[in-house]
Amino acid sequence: LKSMYSYGHQSPEFCGMAIVRLASDPKIMEKTGKILITSRLAREYNYTDLDGKISGDFFSVMIGLPLWFPLLFPSLFSTSFGII
Repeated sequence: LKSMYSYGHQSPEFCGMAIVRLASDPKIMEKTGKILITSRLAREYNYTDLDGKISGDFFSVMIGLPLWFPLLFPSLFSTSFGII
């Protein structure tokens, strides 16, 4: 279980902390009807995971670009024989 969280995954407690912070927020109605990302909530409410870190935000450019780049520009990663 510990090794699973070493790859940037969030612990269940991290998601629970987001719920607690949201429940205690007097302006919670401003967040209704939206998709909330726990790493963004952690930055907004200033809390960290059990290991003291905030896991990556998969919507950020620095993390998302390497993941999506081959899908956005497949011709750069293919040859006449097929995909590299």
